[in-house]
Amino acid sequence: MASIRQDLADGRCSVVQVVSTNEAVMERRLAEIPAEEWNNLAADLTPKDQVLDYLMGAFPVMAMDAIEDEEGAVTMVPVMVDGVPMVSQEALRLRDELVTHLACLPAVSGVLDAVLDALGTELVAEITGRSRRVVRRDSRRVVERRSASAAKAETDAFMAGKKRVLVFSDAGGAGGGASSRSSASSSTSSGSPVGRADLGPEGDLLLPDPSAREPLASHLAEVFRLRPAEQRRGRRRCSSRGGRNGD
Repeated sequence: MASIRQDLADGRCSVVQVVSTNEAVMERRLAEIPAEEWNNLAADLTPKDQVLDYLMGAFPVMAMDAIEDEEGAVTMVPVMVDGVPMVSQEALRLRDELVTHLACLPAVSGVLDAVLDALGTELVAEITGRSRRVVRRDSRRVVERRSASAAKAETDAFMAGKKRVLVFSDAGGAGGGASSRSSASSSTSSGSPVGRADLGPEGDLLLPDPSAREPLASHLAEVFRLRPAEQRRGRRRCSSRGGRNGD
């Protein structure tokens, strides 16, 4: 968000690519909430509850014993008491501490909703396949329906310079073909785990060539920013690819 705000302050437009819109999580949450409450939502629409449920079920709590064979290979086997696997009290304590810590953390929205929340729908064009979304209206969070033509209207608004930020996903089918008709330059960010303008073998990020897109090359000077997840492989891959593209 800091980079987008700086781009806007510098007179640039900003294009953000996302892989996930968190639509499935939002729809599951909305299905649990009466429709009459959709004009003033207070529920957490992030996948935080799913992460907590997964942690409770997947965290290893069984006591294990290390068994070494004749060749020196070590195998971990469950500790059994009267034919029943023994639960490690230390593992249970660590799991409960982690669940409590995670539950106390503030919910973190996905990239798309975070940008919409911070900048508002008046400034942000959303080019995705979502049929509805949750947005802020005054001090309330409300459900807003999106027609089949919403992506086209949003693209037109961005190209006309009425909206200066564009967020798109694969389902939106736009993004790469949209260019602002204003004299502002453009900054493109990828908000995916490893970055996705296009993906090559093993998830390599293949940056588009501005010279291959005449409208964009004619009107815009582009800046590409890669936003990998906090993983060594992702950072290394983006660093390597960015170096070959002169970034």
